[in-house]
Amino acid sequence: MNKAPYRRSRNANQSVASYADYSLTKQKEKLPVFQYRRHLLYLLEQYRTVIVTGETGCGKSTQIPQYLVSAGWPEKGKWCVGVTQPNPVAAVTLAERVSDEMGCILGVEVGFEIRFEKCTNPAEGLIKFMTDGILLHEIMKDPLLSKFCIIMLDEVHVRNINTDLCLALLKKIQVKRPDLRVIVSSATYNVKQVEQYFNQGLKEDKIAAVLHFPNKLVPPEIFYSALPVADYVQQTADTVLKIHFHEKTGDILSFLTGQEEVEEVVAILKNSMRSKSHDGKYLVILPLYASLPMSEQKKVFERSSRNSRKAIISTNVAENALTIPGIVYVTDCGFVKVKKFNPTTSTESIVTCPASKASLDQRAGRCGRLRPGKVYRLFEEKNMSMLSDSASPEIKRSNLVPIIIRLKALGVDNILSFKFLSPPPPYSVMQSVEYLFSMGALDDNGNLTTKYGKKMAELPLHPMFVKMLVDSEKFSCSEEIITVIAMMMVNVVSFQPNQRKSVRKMHSKFAVEQGDAITLLNVYNGFVTDGNMSKGWCNQFMFNHTRLQEAFKTRRKIESFLKQLNIPILSCSNEIENVQKCIASGLFRNTAQLQLDGSYQSLFTKQRLIAHPSSTVTLLKHLPKWVVYSELVETSHIFIKGLTVIQPEWLTEVAPHFFVSESKT
Repeated sequence: MNKAPYRRSRNANQSVASYADYSLTKQKEKLPVFQYRRHLLYLLEQYRTVIVTGETGCGKSTQIPQYLVSAGWPEKGKWCVGVTQPNPVAAVTLAERVSDEMGCILGVEVGFEIRFEKCTNPAEGLIKFMTDGILLHEIMKDPLLSKFCIIMLDEVHVRNINTDLCLALLKKIQVKRPDLRVIVSSATYNVKQVEQYFNQGLKEDKIAAVLHFPNKLVPPEIFYSALPVADYVQQTADTVLKIHFHEKTGDILSFLTGQEEVEEVVAILKNSMRSKSHDGKYLVILPLYASLPMSEQKKVFERSSRNSRKAIISTNVAENALTIPGIVYVTDCGFVKVKKFNPTTSTESIVTCPASKASLDQRAGRCGRLRPGKVYRLFEEKNMSMLSDSASPEIKRSNLVPIIIRLKALGVDNILSFKFLSPPPPYSVMQSVEYLFSMGALDDNGNLTTKYGKKMAELPLHPMFVKMLVDSEKFSCSEEIITVIAMMMVNVVSFQPNQRKSVRKMHSKFAVEQGDAITLLNVYNGFVTDGNMSKGWCNQFMFNHTRLQEAFKTRRKIESFLKQLNIPILSCSNEIENVQKCIASGLFRNTAQLQLDGSYQSLFTKQRLIAHPSSTVTLLKHLPKWVVYSELVETSHIFIKGLTVIQPEWLTEVAPHFFVSESKT
């Protein structure tokens, strides 16, 4: 076991002040934002846009919406305050927290909306928490946001692609609606750029102002590894155990880069706790990542029992907006997984890279809300000087297809001239436009087509999934394709080489030679038909019951989309080839051909690709010659996941506008 010693940061603050015993009212009054509430309300009367900054824990997310209600900004049945969050679990938990503090029922005065779930009352609502994606959907339905008096964009420092688009659209809306107020909230971001952005190009001298909330909370004590850490996954588990057995009470939050690492550490900890004598010190081990069902994510907010502590093993989903009560200790691997789009090859990959200093500060801010915390960074302190100050905006490194679809639907024809806070690379814009054209979403004039484009703008699904839904009528397999999409979205099951042999053996019973998508279809049908959706069936075949239930709910929502599009629910029965063709119709640009060395080569980019070990095709005696894939992951190699076996001649059938048959050449 690699036991790297830890060295206290040279800048560690030794203060030991505590919030722990304050009542709820006193805690609210002690928050840094409280003494500036009148300043905020005054600025909202004078300026269209107010940019508020304050470190993690100052009370921005929970208190500002309540101040707006107290000041009479929202009016029941007329308009309300909209508050965006970068992820669904933050929107839900903040809505629950604020409704508790206001003493009202969730879903009445205070509500939330996330993808596939809504808990609001338009007639009574005063505050609506939502993801930034939902705000974009609101703008699509009502371009002037006539039901809102104030929009608060929270956690803008995250700079995800939807937030940047919201900023740009809100600026345009304010030209037509000077009465609409916008609050831009940030913990670490350079707000000077945002202030200049909103003040630029308007006749008034100044329509945006900045208000800073100084944080009086005690900063945590930070420790760095005294030696290089070779395996931060194992070191995370070791550090959690060390804290559990040797530190005082308090819950633990550990940051890792992805779901697989989280589940690996969870498994290590559970095995260790079973094999060790815990002397009455119980450790409740909880995973947390974006694709985890909401019911499972909410478990991290439950309070620990008297003789136990929680160890929450998380991705960076816990980095922003989430305030988990009781966190005293944080372990930080120092890395993050980000999506990067390569416009040259038109591929989007997930890569692991060092986290920025701003991200590390955000993670450290998750602890010590009620009493002094400790942060264990699993790298040497000298490495801090090599980190970037902040992460690059997602719009600079992402596939722009979702943005272009929405802008086209809103009537923006010239994407390159649209005023973003940080303009995207022109070449990425052109590549995304070309992608949409190849998918049949844009016509020769660059307008959204009725068959595909308008539907892609309307539905909260990736364009490739929307194309599958539309084409499922042609292949008479809509019944099957909505199951495949739901299972892909929920990420129900993976086949890992390091899984216990018994688990892998059980899962392999559902694997078929047609690939991962049809395997997922078999798993779902077994769960619903043979297993009657029971937990016993899941235990027998070693599947996660909660995730399969989530897939069932997601499938019902996607089925409602079909009805919305007037697409009949049809089954291809045993004609599984139709399902494969339908999947290929959405993924035809992700076609790969087997090479002599056992790798694959992309048909378009000529990249060398490796079938991910989790794919069911790796269980076959011989790898299939042709596949389409749904995801590309870049680590030591470029791996492809979500493989479906196809025949090359299908390509001219599913995308005749893109492929030319050899017989015609």
